[in-house]
Amino acid sequence: MNSEHVRLSPRERIFGEKNLLISQLSVLNFHKNLKEYKRFRKEEFLLKFALKTKIEETVTLIDIIDKLLQRVKMYDSKGIEEETLEGKEETKEHLSMESELYSLKQRIAKLGNM
Repeated sequence: MNSEHVRLSPRERIFGEKNLLISQLSVLNFHKNLKEYKRFRKEEFLLKFALKTKIEETVTLIDIIDKLLQRVKMYDSKGIEEETLEGKEETKEHLSMESELYSLKQRIAKLGNM
């Protein structure tokens, strides 16, 4: 097998060396960025784990506090017992809407009697 040599002009040699150095620089930057990415991902994982642990602890504490607190019965202005604090918000909204309707009907009746 015969080897052939090609002569490069100085401009071609400089161009080739420059491109080779730029490629090496790109590979090194990529490697650096990859290391930084892995470090950030590891840090993110640790922070997520810590956050999950804190949330679980908080939920447990809230459950404990909720069990220790007394349940208070609420009464509206008519003396009718409403649901305890555990009650649904829908019911509270419904009751407030009913009381508002009742109030409006009374005001209309007063105006009608005048």
